[in-house]
Amino acid sequence: TMAQAWLKKSSAPSRAMVGAWDASLVPMPVFLFFACIANFAFLWKSSLRLKRSPSSIFSRALVGQAVGELCWVFPCFVQCFINLINGEQGDWFQGYIPAGAQRSTGCNVMGFYSMFSMIAGLGTTVIMAWLSGTPAEKLPSSSTITGSLIAMIPLGLFYAVVPLMGIGGYKYSAPICYFDWYDPAHAVLILLWTVPMLALGIGFLTKAAMERPILCLHLAVFVLGWGLWPPAALIGLTGGEMPKYMMIVGGIFGHGQALVNPLLYGIIWNSRFAVEEAQHKVINEPDAKVHSDEEGGIGAVAGG
Repeated sequence: TMAQAWLKKSSAPSRAMVGAWDASLVPMPVFLFFACIANFAFLWKSSLRLKRSPSSIFSRALVGQAVGELCWVFPCFVQCFINLINGEQGDWFQGYIPAGAQRSTGCNVMGFYSMFSMIAGLGTTVIMAWLSGTPAEKLPSSSTITGSLIAMIPLGLFYAVVPLMGIGGYKYSAPICYFDWYDPAHAVLILLWTVPMLALGIGFLTKAAMERPILCLHLAVFVLGWGLWPPAALIGLTGGEMPKYMMIVGGIFGHGQALVNPLLYGIIWNSRFAVEEAQHKVINEPDAKVHSDEEGGIGAVAGG
């Protein structure tokens, strides 16, 4: 069938594999090196803010956002650097097919952190959208935000180990190893997470952008970064033909978030939301009435 032909084609690279230190292998580790710097700086800045205001939902969410991005940025940098040293013939290259095996160690490793990061990256961004589009008096408690962030860990691990437990297998779809789009269980799992998260994220960010137009950037990046996943899963679930460059385009937009999100949330969002006081109190506009954390149940100034 057409889907089977696509699977066979996508299981291995269509071009000849290159050797160690080939120039074509340089761009990704270089890009990810700077992405690591940006996201570690984002994490450092967010952690300092959390240290100053440990009960702040805004600070906790920012740390979660930075960690969620690093869950794939750092291991992907390490793997791409190993591929640069060893070349694409090595077992760490995600598209290498070892003799007598369906996929390489690199494919399983990349699939693991990629699926974990689908939960962490998308989930933490939706939390940021939630805080962006919610009025100050309706913001969730710090325990709710912390619980939501922690809950992503077992869920992400579940998604990551599904193929390793024999339910389908990770597939190389250039340039990444990911869930098998044509495996019904994999496609359904992707839809179960991405569809409601995209709906929530778009709803919250659209509402937030109506009050703060600068957040239109956040909305656009969110949609571009994750918007192709539900269509791809539906195509796989129905056995249709995957558009030729769909995975490459999705990979570019997805990887681009590694550099863009530290700017959008670490700098722009941080400057527009939640100016916090030393005593960690909340000022409710427009009457500027001050409430403590215990009284208000939230931990930051929500003024614009």
